[in-house]
Amino acid sequence: MLCPKCGKETSRGLCIDCFLEDNQIGLRSIKLKTCPSCNRFMYRSKWNENLDRFLERIIRENLVHHPDIKIRAIEFESEEKRNRIEIDINLTAEYRGEKFETMLNSSIKLEKRQCRDCSRRSSGYYEAILQFRIKEIPTEKDVDPRYVSKVEKVKGGFDFYITSLRYARQTAAHYSGRGYKTGESPKQAGVRKGRRFYRFSISIKEP
Repeated sequence: MLCPKCGKETSRGLCIDCFLEDNQIGLRSIKLKTCPSCNRFMYRSKWNENLDRFLERIIRENLVHHPDIKIRAIEFESEEKRNRIEIDINLTAEYRGEKFETMLNSSIKLEKRQCRDCSRRSSGYYEAILQFRIKEIPTEKDVDPRYVSKVEKVKGGFDFYITSLRYARQTAAHYSGRGYKTGESPKQAGVRKGRRFYRFSISIKEP
């Protein structure tokens, strides 16, 4: 069978070259917010870590191509330049049972924007105070510094001001699972949009 467009011999319909000429593979326009403080990035409304490891997934999920084309493998090289990432993509694909390779050059725009955790931390915002009254001094392995807006040394231990109540409770639950005594008490901190809001003191004590 001959390709009806160029006359080249093909197994069916248009040859791969002519088909791709009319149905080019592309990459959607992508813009990622990146936090200059912690280097996390936002993708699909969620902050994530390690953009390098995420890039293949982002590329794969944003490729635009004809449904008759099946993407079999993706190889790429990337280079960050100021406010964008330049990407050279080598695709191994299949069109109606016939494999082919093609190159694609594209870029991802980057927008510097502090994530909520870093913004809260830098402004001194907090939702809970973890009151450590234990012999063991908490380290970054025990309390993620991304959620800590302030640390105070007090009589008998340390107070960690935490930007997320949910994270503070998760940390307390972890200590509880290790046998420590934990307790929680709320304190009204004001009114926001007509509703009362509270800050919580969560104690962690020796068994």
